[in-house]
Amino acid sequence: MIKTIHISCSTLNSIFFQTIILFLLAGNLHSQTAPVKNLDFFVNKTASEYDEEKKRTFIYRLLGDQVKSSVTIMPIATHIFSGVDLELPWYIAANYKGFEITSFINTYNDVSFGLNYKRKWVVSSKFSINYSIGILYGYGDNLAKIEGFPLGLKSLVENTIVPVVGLDLVFKVAYKVALQGSLAPNVFLFGIRYYL
Repeated sequence: MIKTIHISCSTLNSIFFQTIILFLLAGNLHSQTAPVKNLDFFVNKTASEYDEEKKRTFIYRLLGDQVKSSVTIMPIATHIFSGVDLELPWYIAANYKGFEITSFINTYNDVSFGLNYKRKWVVSSKFSINYSIGILYGYGDNLAKIEGFPLGLKSLVENTIVPVVGLDLVFKVAYKVALQGSLAPNVFLFGIRYYL
């Protein structure tokens, strides 16, 4: 009986060592085809290799990609919190590598201007989500008076120049043309984005 156990142990040892040898061989073959990492001191990387490495990081994915230069026209809008109404603000924007200048007619029929910085999360080849942060001028102290405006944000918008954030849903319908719906704190706009 002791001899049988001894044979079983030697069989297990043999299988164990064969498995280790297979893993070592497989690892050796993989290392011949895979690029060696963590040798930045010895290897001169090109700019495109550094860009590719950067794209793999979590922070880069979270920040998103740069928005391509474009022109946007969104002639239709509706308020969200104060009930559905149809307005024609003629929102016009020019974007250069993420920096966007905007102009539109606000709720009080005054011309307003904005300066934003945009980034995008690519969902598919046709669909992306843009987010923006910036400043807005042209409402005076009237922005806080709009019915249904979130109470927690009213203290931020009682100045002449106010902060603004936005979210765009962009669906590409042609090579340089996309349909765009934009959401700001109290308004939803719809129109077309043309890439330059």
